[in-house]
Amino acid sequence: MTRPLSLRLLGRFEVVMPPGVTLPTRKSEALLACLALPAGQARHRTELATLLWGSREERQARHSLNQALSSLRKALAPHGAELLMADEDMVALAPSLIETDVSRLETLLDDGSMAALSQAVDLYRNDLLMRMDVREDAFEDWLSGERRRLRDRALGGFRTLLEHRRRSGEPAAAVLTAKRILRLDPLDEPTHRHLMAVYAAQGQRNAALRQYRDCAELLRRELNVAPELETRSLYQRLVRGDAAAPVSPLADPTPPSPAPAVCTARPPTVIMRRLAAQSSDPVDVVVAESVSEDLLTVLSRDRGLTVLADTTLAPTGAYVIEGRLRRSDEQLCVTARLQDTSDGTYLWSERCTQPVDGRLTAESRLAQNLAAVFKREIEMAEARKAHPKAPETLDPWAYYHLGLRQMYRFTMPGLKAARDYLNRAVTMDPDHAAALARLAYVYVQMYWYGPHDTRDGYLDQGLAAATQAVGLDTRDAHGHFALGRLYAIRRQFDLAIPEFETAIGLDPSFAQASFGLGQAYSAAGRPREAIGLLDRAIDLNPADPHLWTFHHDRAEAKFALGRLGDAERDSKVAVRMPNASHFAWATLVAGLGAAGKREEAQEAIHQLKHLKREYALDFAYEELAHHANRPFVDIYLDGLARAGLPETEQPPDKPVISAPAY
Repeated sequence: MTRPLSLRLLGRFEVVMPPGVTLPTRKSEALLACLALPAGQARHRTELATLLWGSREERQARHSLNQALSSLRKALAPHGAELLMADEDMVALAPSLIETDVSRLETLLDDGSMAALSQAVDLYRNDLLMRMDVREDAFEDWLSGERRRLRDRALGGFRTLLEHRRRSGEPAAAVLTAKRILRLDPLDEPTHRHLMAVYAAQGQRNAALRQYRDCAELLRRELNVAPELETRSLYQRLVRGDAAAPVSPLADPTPPSPAPAVCTARPPTVIMRRLAAQSSDPVDVVVAESVSEDLLTVLSRDRGLTVLADTTLAPTGAYVIEGRLRRSDEQLCVTARLQDTSDGTYLWSERCTQPVDGRLTAESRLAQNLAAVFKREIEMAEARKAHPKAPETLDPWAYYHLGLRQMYRFTMPGLKAARDYLNRAVTMDPDHAAALARLAYVYVQMYWYGPHDTRDGYLDQGLAAATQAVGLDTRDAHGHFALGRLYAIRRQFDLAIPEFETAIGLDPSFAQASFGLGQAYSAAGRPREAIGLLDRAIDLNPADPHLWTFHHDRAEAKFALGRLGDAERDSKVAVRMPNASHFAWATLVAGLGAAGKREEAQEAIHQLKHLKREYALDFAYEELAHHANRPFVDIYLDGLARAGLPETEQPPDKPVISAPAY
């Protein structure tokens, strides 16, 4: 038999039965809801007055409660005179005369059968008393506690139902249940893992990878942490393609397989010796100390190094930086050397000069230049040491440096090898943020040079790796740089630009971060601002493996500003570099075509086709999808057309060697 009074309390408050009943105020609704949770429980008048009118004096609060009770009696009396029970001290609702969706939910959860839990999922559409704002602290505290209690009870039941649906082979129902759980608790990692597992079992690998990326982004944004080890391990299995039947993300009655031993290791050690002043002049000594401090600071910001200062006995295998500083009236000159203590050889010697402006502000740039060069030399030396060793003797940092070596080959085979090495590093050390950051950047490059139909997948995997890297180590510049590149490709410049700025702030010697910010400004339609950042990247590290693209992007920015002569000169610098890709040649062709230099443009087209045989106007249009500056895209394509590039090109009959990556 239907009871006289039926309330909906999950979501917005509503009197369902009898229809047409309305209460005069929000507080009278809140009073009825309090009495219904649960119905039959007597509440003291003082308690109710404090909950709903606690900000008033006690006498006023009691008067307001009496008025609200009077309005409730008036509204409910026609439908059941015994609904509201009250005396001088206590107030309650007759439990036999009222039903609520909350009481129904708790009955279903107590039942615990799969049929009951299925009904509970359908019933719990939203949290308790949404938008019930009575602006009383005591009420808000009570309501928060009740919401949390009900949500936790419901989530426990829903997780049990999800596990059952997964095990029973009901993927569609499992997905719906998981999504309902995540709507209530978006940070529930086990449920994210469930969804990844269901998608993988259904052959939807990309959906599983996207679910991981969404999970990692949420955790980073809300909690500034990386996913749990179990989540990351499942992701790695998905990436490797061996997660068709992953273990249950929740309790499993079968004993789990022993986890692989995690191998951790330290990055290469660098001993920073104080720079010696060439003279005994006290000013020279102070300047040398200042430059030494700056260099130590810049080096120590790189997560790929273990930096020690003024250690007289360097451990075998460490790298030692030492040098001298000379100051004249007009400039500072630092000559520094990098020594490998494993064999005593000097790997590199670098001389940097900066003008002195009277305030000795040049030393930070000196330190940044030296750090950029020496970090690259150390990376190459570490890769050379790791290369001939047996795989079973390599640690995560050895795989990391082998990955960098392959990444900087800038070919698709090299990028795939880099991906495998870096994945190996992460498998051995799941908390290896530096390897994850570089893995994310490998996916950036694979986006540019993989088949066009795989691009979205590379972006998804890159975003997953980058968000995981930043969650593990928020102070690693490479993770923020990779995130910036990925956001910029998607033209999410409002997200990309702060990531690049963060990377520059964390490691001012990281030339690629300045380049990335400059490229983002250019693609966003701000080429004038881009040029200064690209100039900085070029000046900061003339030995950077990406130097060709620093010049290429500067050419693009100048092209966008109509400075065709300058753009042509920068493009010619870029294409002369041995690892320059077809992008540099395409920009040269477009610039020459726009300038009316068709004969010279034809020679450049020949080189462009050698690197990318299928390059044509339709191909170029796809390559420029990351540009929000559509007027620039139009003049670029027009320049290619004027140069004589065809509208479309048939793919070659035989494979072409992959060109360098962007």
